[in-house]
Amino acid sequence: LLMLIYPVDLAAFYHVPIQKRILSLPWISSFLVVGLALGLLIHFCRRKHSAGFWMSAAVFLLAPMLQVVPMTTPMNDRYLYFPMLGIAAAFGLALDRLRPKRPSARLAFLGIAAGIFGALIRLTVSQVPMWENSLALWSRTAQISAESPLARQKYAEALFLVGRYAE
Repeated sequence: LLMLIYPVDLAAFYHVPIQKRILSLPWISSFLVVGLALGLLIHFCRRKHSAGFWMSAAVFLLAPMLQVVPMTTPMNDRYLYFPMLGIAAAFGLALDRLRPKRPSARLAFLGIAAGIFGALIRLTVSQVPMWENSLALWSRTAQISAESPLARQKYAEALFLVGRYAE
């Protein structure tokens, strides 16, 4: 969930450990987050129809990734592209409601929003070098998911293709 708010340490592949105990902290926190999201969804659908529509879209598009039916790749950044449309629209509607009425406060609000967007742009630009070539991509992936055999294999293949046999 932290990657939704602060998307760093992105990789081409993630090693996701399987939770064998139901009453573990990750399972309980996931259950609470899903419950909170469904509660907010019900609230917004009843009170604010446009926000409810976009929240419903996000939940509907995210549902396949909840692993009710197990998938072969349980975690990939690309699975969040479409659900983020609904979340971004709902966030935009929330910002519109929070927008101050006074012109002086509106300028401060715009400055804060510009600062947040500037920080997100900088964060995005800092992630670009990782995608420069296969060696950079799989090197970073092997760092992030060191316990993943697939990440280590792809890193070894990338090293082999550039002639770095000793590593």
